[in-house]
Amino acid sequence: MEFRDAVWGEYLHPKWAEQKMRLYGAQEKVLDRYFKKGPS
Repeated sequence: MEFRDAVWGEYLHPKWAEQKMRLYGAQEKVLDRYFKKGPS
């Protein structure tokens, strides 16, 4: 139980949330670019 709490505590740490948002933003940009260009 303590181990799980420690893992979740670290997982929910702000630096990881920031990293996930950066990754999500990059993914969104790639998808936008792909769909704006359209399938070739």
